[in-house]
Amino acid sequence: MGMTFAEKIIASHCGKEKVVPGEYVSDVKVDIITGSEYTINWAIEALKEYGYEGKIFKNTVPALDHFTPCNTPKSAEICSVVRKFVKKNDLRYLIEVGEGIEHQVLMEKTIVTPGDIQFGADSHTNQSGAISAFGIGAGSTDVASAMISGLIWLRVPETYKIAYYGKLQDFVEPKDLILFTIKKLGVNGANYKAVEFSGPVIRNMETEGRSTMCNMSAEMGAKAGYVPFDHKTEKFVKESAERFNNVTRLYDTEVTSRDFSDLKSDSDAHFSKFIKINVTDIEPQVAYPPSPGNTHPISETEKDRIKVNQVTIGTCTNGGISDLYNAAKILKKYGPKKNDIRVLVSPASVYVYSECLKNGVIQILLENGCVINPPSCGNCIGTHLGVLGPNEIEASTANRNFPGRCGDSTAERYLVNPEVAAATAIAGYICSPERLRK
Repeated sequence: MGMTFAEKIIASHCGKEKVVPGEYVSDVKVDIITGSEYTINWAIEALKEYGYEGKIFKNTVPALDHFTPCNTPKSAEICSVVRKFVKKNDLRYLIEVGEGIEHQVLMEKTIVTPGDIQFGADSHTNQSGAISAFGIGAGSTDVASAMISGLIWLRVPETYKIAYYGKLQDFVEPKDLILFTIKKLGVNGANYKAVEFSGPVIRNMETEGRSTMCNMSAEMGAKAGYVPFDHKTEKFVKESAERFNNVTRLYDTEVTSRDFSDLKSDSDAHFSKFIKINVTDIEPQVAYPPSPGNTHPISETEKDRIKVNQVTIGTCTNGGISDLYNAAKILKKYGPKKNDIRVLVSPASVYVYSECLKNGVIQILLENGCVINPPSCGNCIGTHLGVLGPNEIEASTANRNFPGRCGDSTAERYLVNPEVAAATAIAGYICSPERLRK
């Protein structure tokens, strides 16, 4: 019997010909270690507690993206600690303030590449599965240990295969597919599983949409979410490598000359669960507080007529070029936004920001009353760049809506796709762009 993509990646990184689900493997080599300013800072603190003063794994790439530009002296101090750590250990790259969100930048600049094991102190490290990497989120102490050795241990996960087929309705985006899937499986439905996204809908989906799917596989407990390597992945990686000239030089060979063709499950691989989802009848989805699993179709939500104080478009889940374009398209056609609603836009990277300046998307957003945040996590974690006050309500394209996640503990966040977010800003309550046509 053959192996799944996940099993192949793990076997190749621990020197074994074959691994099976449930097997414990040690000395698994990681290709890259990542984390934000806070989580890497905690890893640095753990290294101090260990009393470790030796060399650090060179392919450790911190990102200053969660609390930047810094809003408190404490956050500025934490960023300073990380910068000094990078310089002291001669690490190969640091994602600096304004460069963007680590998950986006790592893929754009081919710092993470197909077939890599990425070990990150961030639960949404799964996003790199969009380019056929194996992204694993972990705690800061585990990351500190890996920073010493470049090795981790794993229990080989079972793999779920989810195949999407059918024809998408208007205004239905990858965000809706993953919210629908989380609702179907449950927030613990894929605990410690590798999730393979497949089927004709995924094959036709661009990398930005796949990023949304893989990122939010974390919301159903997945160890990793991924899309097998195909021509769309190859195109994205080659164009990215050429655009940024393989900026980090982490690898012995250029990305464009490496062979990724076997980064897929074998035809006779065993999947512990095979799920088929017909997308034809899926509407835009809305995840109500307090969980991404509390998801409802937009037709139900419109009956509730949920008025909002703020709309957020962007972050790692929906901050790509196509995401901002789709929101701008709705605002241009049906806008402007209502005067009493704040609309914040957080591009996922400076590259996204730059391209949206060139293609006129930023201008449309500005003309329709949006505030453009610097490329960063924005207000996603509820500490900076647009937090909510008591009892305020937000429609957001972020990935989480737990109590307190968006600011005050009484505030509420509803998760939506970019087009629904834009329509909500215009209507004043959560609704589909379809509602604006009437």
